[in-house]
Amino acid sequence: MSGLYRFFVLDGDSHISSAEVIECTDDDEAKLRGREILAKRPDCHAIEVWDHDRCVHIQRDDVAARPRREFPTPRYS
Repeated sequence: MSGLYRFFVLDGDSHISSAEVIECTDDDEAKLRGREILAKRPDCHAIEVWDHDRCVHIQRDDVAARPRREFPTPRYS
């Protein structure tokens, strides 16, 4: 049984950059499609996959796990 899944691509500030609705056979296929979409979008850092009001999957890339700003280590005399 297939269904329509919503894919939300998120930028570095966790804002929706784009959205797609794609028919997938099941959650596993939807997760795979989400990973593929995110891999093709180096400008974005995460994707959320939804089936109606149920969150199926959230995939973040390695860049999203890093702090956005790196501050210098304070030096004490």
